[in-house]
Amino acid sequence: MKYQDMIKTENTDNRYQAWTQYRNQLTSYITTALKDNIPSDGWVAIWGAGGCNDIDIIKLSKDYKLLLIDRDIETLELTRNRLGISKDRCKIADVAFWSIDEEDYKLFESLIIDRADQDELEIFLRELVEHMPNPANLEKYQVDCSVVVGLASQLNARLAALLYMHKDKLGHVDMNGIQSVLDSLNKIAVERLYVALRQLTKTLIITGYEVESFESMEEAETRGAEYAEGFETGMAGGCFLSGEEEKYITVAGNEHWHRRIYKAILMDKLEELGLARIMYWNFSEQKTYIMLNIALLVC
Repeated sequence: MKYQDMIKTENTDNRYQAWTQYRNQLTSYITTALKDNIPSDGWVAIWGAGGCNDIDIIKLSKDYKLLLIDRDIETLELTRNRLGISKDRCKIADVAFWSIDEEDYKLFESLIIDRADQDELEIFLRELVEHMPNPANLEKYQVDCSVVVGLASQLNARLAALLYMHKDKLGHVDMNGIQSVLDSLNKIAVERLYVALRQLTKTLIITGYEVESFESMEEAETRGAEYAEGFETGMAGGCFLSGEEEKYITVAGNEHWHRRIYKAILMDKLEELGLARIMYWNFSEQKTYIMLNIALLVC
């Protein structure tokens, strides 16, 4: 099976050096938003923390206490130990807002390999949500700020990757139908993420998400400059979303995340700080993401 090979590629430790510039920029952006809105030693949650290769949590831990959130608790513990951050300043948790187990992925791959028909695949995907346990009680995890970067696109990425890797076995199914079901899962997953985020977070949300990917940094920077020109300037300065950003988003899952965040802004549930920014994430040697970053006060 290809599932185990896919899991190995998710470890980004080998990109730590290559991501230095992006990590420094993102960490600087986060500290800028924190500085005027969160008191020293306040709690900051990092969602989808993993190995923390894209955020300098050592720097953040000097001024703030951290809560690292991910499904892989073992990796979080290894990360905390590797970076030498004390348990007093860095807690870890799985808040279980979106739960798909290893066995679920393996079963889905087996269905594909066995050339399951359209109905079997679609029923399996829908039942993942129907049988999913309720999210954890988040009252004990209250934090001052949550940082959510590059997460919404990953919630069902393994399912999409399995379909792509085994596409030679799927000639008998309507892939548009399967993709439609996956899209509905993305929408539900994003809504669960948003609800969990609001339950956990008292004051500030910092989020970044992939808009589009390019093979080269040069291409990404050219397009990203065009996106940045579309931001609106506030009366007191600063850059704000224009409402046109959604039409540029091509990374699955993020269109729903952007739509949910922007709806909350329009409904005065979240307030932009005027920190809309474009960054460039050299994710791999073959792929650079344009990242849209915003900082929002919880109303």
